[in-house]
Amino acid sequence: MKVYRLDPVKGQERNLSWLCCIVGVATCWVRAETADDARERATQGTPIGLRQKNVRLPWLDPAISSCHHDDKSDVLDGYVLAGDHLLPVG
Repeated sequence: MKVYRLDPVKGQERNLSWLCCIVGVATCWVRAETADDARERATQGTPIGLRQKNVRLPWLDPAISSCHHDDKSDVLDGYVLAGDHLLPVG
């Protein structure tokens, strides 16, 4: 599996999705087969802190977070590294 890096999209840091994310506005890394799988794994590993109607975590939305292969970083399989937090997927 490859390591993917997910970053907040510039200008979207105040989006309600980030406010609901338990790790806040942060870059995260995760091992996955594809970029879509990386988005799903990041979502599974970073639970919603503040529940809001019709708001989903920012990792699923390409308008709010970017996702690309990062061959310069490493993270344990089955975990999301979000900022300073190492969180299990699932």
